[in-house]
Amino acid sequence: LVIYGAALARPLPRETAGVVVALCLGTYSPTAMAEAAGKAASEASRMLEYATDDRNKQCTPYPVHLFASSFLENPKMLRLILAHCNRNKCPLTPTLRRSLLELTLAEWNNAKRSGDTEAEKLRRKEAITALTDAHCSDIGDCDALVLVQLAGFSEGELLLYERLQMVPMLLARYAQDGGDRARRQMLAMCRNDPEVLAG
Repeated sequence: LVIYGAALARPLPRETAGVVVALCLGTYSPTAMAEAAGKAASEASRMLEYATDDRNKQCTPYPVHLFASSFLENPKMLRLILAHCNRNKCPLTPTLRRSLLELTLAEWNNAKRSGDTEAEKLRRKEAITALTDAHCSDIGDCDALVLVQLAGFSEGELLLYERLQMVPMLLARYAQDGGDRARRQMLAMCRNDPEVLAG
């Protein structure tokens, strides 16, 4: 699968993704896969949606990065695999975490443009989770800031401005917003930072 994954992923993306997820979680079993062959597409979709428990372990889990390149031509499926493996606490390299954030923001942007509010809300939640989870330092705050700025994800920008303590950028963003919450935030920042008051 490491060698021929891309060739399999082109004609059978869901089925290949199901096998990859099973290998990464350690739940792969040739007999179980053979039994599920008739209903492979629905099985693969179910595998990608729900978390698994340790009782279902059948084999040694494989690292996700071995199979990620197989889905470069199918970014939606790659995002699904990475998101599922991340939810199930499979180790992801910093590059794959960055790719997950980038792909999630791209889908958020597409949903926003197409008016799909449900997908937009889901991807927004996933992007915020990627920016705030325990492994967010793997991405790097500066890299994440560039990604959210390119996507136009203002909520992520604010979060990262606060984390990076970029006071001038925060003040400019709050002034641009102009809402009550933004005014309160600006006043609180000015009270807490004597340098802002002097400027």
